[in-house]
Amino acid sequence: IANPGKSEELFLLYRKLKETIANRPGDLKGYNLLVKTCLTLNRYSEARLAQERVLSLKGSRVSIRDYSLLLDIYLVAAGGSFSIEASQILKKMKGKYPESADIHFFMVLEHIERKNYFAAIEIWKNLKSQRGLDTERLKLLENKLKRIGYSDKGKNSNDQR
Repeated sequence: IANPGKSEELFLLYRKLKETIANRPGDLKGYNLLVKTCLTLNRYSEARLAQERVLSLKGSRVSIRDYSLLLDIYLVAAGGSFSIEASQILKKMKGKYPESADIHFFMVLEHIERKNYFAAIEIWKNLKSQRGLDTERLKLLENKLKRIGYSDKGKNSNDQR
């Protein structure tokens, strides 16, 4: 640990935050902070539960970013793999936000994991022409596609039906 004092301080703040929101179950800001704190402390299961609570508290005001964070948490917790729950969340997101670049990002990841490379590549091609996905996520997808042998620089075996 680079700075043990800071980690200890963060853990104490985390415990205090948990106590506070236990007495205020409708505290949206508190739950948002708990999500970030749990992620920083690598407490992914708790971060997932807190983010699910955020979605519940927001109700109809839930955004694509809220769902994206939940999916990110699921993927990080599972070492980058899609659980059944993560796939169900993605399916729900596709229904609500079918044109979202975030949805397409997760769809490419899921198709690569399921070895459905043609679908992943087709979505990737469409995704590159959209706006809204950050460079870091685009690079991640490029690297994953390169690992399966796909390159934008011409035809290859994975780019055929």
